[in-house]
Amino acid sequence: KSIMKDMIALSREVGASEFSALLKFERDGNKVKVIKYYVPEQEASFAAVRVTEEFDQSWKGILHKHPPNCTTFSSIDEEYIHQNFTLSLLLVNEEIKEGLFRDICCCGGVKRREVIIVDEQEVTVSKRIKEMATKVKQEVVPQYTSYDWSKFQRPTYEQDMSSL
Repeated sequence: KSIMKDMIALSREVGASEFSALLKFERDGNKVKVIKYYVPEQEASFAAVRVTEEFDQSWKGILHKHPPNCTTFSSIDEEYIHQNFTLSLLLVNEEIKEGLFRDICCCGGVKRREVIIVDEQEVTVSKRIKEMATKVKQEVVPQYTSYDWSKFQRPTYEQDMSSL
């Protein structure tokens, strides 16, 4: 059972709605290995996600699902998601379309890195997917700028890098 299979199954379960999953990962050179995920409580539409659950800041990565044919990170993703997570993955049409690792440059830029998905969880997929899908509350009216990471306090650069 792989993380990608779980995310694809969850994507099918929630339909066209977006969703986000928090990730833990390990870095090996220029590769990132995703080793664990968690789907927090959230409100989602086909155009927005609002995470409503507090979560441990040890989750430094995020997988974000877009509806079909929205195959690149949006400007809202760039502004609200990338600044809060070291690793960002974009799931579209049942595959990862983009992956960004916020590598530290002297200019503060983001470098794209190869991503390897590795799963270390051994729970029955169908039960886990049903449980995760209950956390994605579908909104009736899409809100194009409703990403609400305002309660999330990202550690400083030094704190972030000291844990890698």
